[in-house]
Amino acid sequence: MIMIRNVVFDMGGVLLNYDPMMACRRHAGNTQDAQRVADAYFGTPEWIKVDHGTITEEEMLARAQKQLNDPRLAQIAEGVFHDWHLDSLWPKEGMAEIIEWISQKGYKLFILSNAGLRFRDFEYKIPHLDLFSGILVSAEEVMLKPNAEIYNRLCEKFDIKAEECLFIDDLQRNIDGAKNVNMQGYCFADGDPIKLKAYLETL
Repeated sequence: MIMIRNVVFDMGGVLLNYDPMMACRRHAGNTQDAQRVADAYFGTPEWIKVDHGTITEEEMLARAQKQLNDPRLAQIAEGVFHDWHLDSLWPKEGMAEIIEWISQKGYKLFILSNAGLRFRDFEYKIPHLDLFSGILVSAEEVMLKPNAEIYNRLCEKFDIKAEECLFIDDLQRNIDGAKNVNMQGYCFADGDPIKLKAYLETL
């Protein structure tokens, strides 16, 4: 039986909650305008290209403003662009304790996230960031989960073996991608830290 030595966490939906409507409501002042801005900025197929690193957030803003076709909403979108990360991401309850506990058990911890270049502006929100041995951000590598290349890049960059990794993500397709390179996986779709800890105790 292969021993797990490394626990790899996704960021959004696992370590941090993510709700861009928080910033949209703050800037818009009402839910209807907030939803229109959120749909144009975060809710289009182009947003994944920000995570991929193939377009910038400035380019995303320009596309959103063109789609909104309303000077007032365009101004709201610009405000959201500048500071959406301030209140749209916050620590997931129970994960700080799990990170500390799993680190004390001797596992090396890593983060593998589909995220844009802004990640470095809000990574301080991640509980016990200092306990992680490495972080790989999709936009910095111009790769995306669940493609095999990003999992292989993680192992190459931090000199770890895929078969010695457990990957925790809230999306099953990303778990499947990890398993395709011989990582073990745990789907955190229910967001239940108690169930996650019970599983980790079996390692």
